[in-house]
Amino acid sequence: MQPNKNINSVSGSLQEGIAAPYVFTMPLIIEKNMDFWQAMEASRKAVHQHWFKIFFVYALVGIIYILSLIPLGIGLIWALPFFVVLHGVLYRRIFGIDSV
Repeated sequence: MQPNKNINSVSGSLQEGIAAPYVFTMPLIIEKNMDFWQAMEASRKAVHQHWFKIFFVYALVGIIYILSLIPLGIGLIWALPFFVVLHGVLYRRIFGIDSV
């Protein structure tokens, strides 16, 4: 059973590596009125410039998520809003905000 765990671990890492560059696609579509492919490309380029920062932030988020599950998921009451705000702060720091 050990090889199966390794395969799942590698598969999860590959999925995270593929999905990570596109985390800001939806906010770009909504705020900057980009079409889908433009937003995906802009998100990929921005994440590529800040790859290690974003990787370690989301790794830390994963650890906090797992720790918040330990007390029967009660910690998620604080962790999930924290994750949403963190994602917004990362977006604002990387892309800035347009004045209306």
